[in-house]
Amino acid sequence: MWESINAQRLSLFSCAATFAMSPIILLFDTSATSLGAKASIAFTLCSFGIFTTGLLHWFTSPYVRRLVYDRKLKTLEIETLSVFARPQLTCAHLAEVAYPDTIRPQVTFAVKRKFFYLDADQFPDKALLAALTPPEPSAAGTIPR
Repeated sequence: MWESINAQRLSLFSCAATFAMSPIILLFDTSATSLGAKASIAFTLCSFGIFTTGLLHWFTSPYVRRLVYDRKLKTLEIETLSVFARPQLTCAHLAEVAYPDTIRPQVTFAVKRKFFYLDADQFPDKALLAALTPPEPSAAGTIPR
């Protein structure tokens, strides 16, 4: 997978460039278009930049960049990226790992109401991967008779 940090930086740069160029569209466009039409075009471009940056962050934020597991203490140190492509650390105990009850794509497990994704093909420790992939809760007995 292409480094998610590069994708987020590119998206942040394009969003910032869109915001920087919007006033230029309003002020220096010499066409016969009205100011209201120019403002709506600039607003649409800014909205699209924010939406695509947010959507990219929504998809890439669970991606675990680095995972440190202390076998003795059974603790995890999980590194992901923030919306500004800065490292975010989450420390947890292995017992806190839960099934991710979400509709988000690419989520392997949840800790403290945060979602994380591990690429099973690239993760070297299959036993730890199995411990971090809790089974789906059984739906048996939940339907009233």
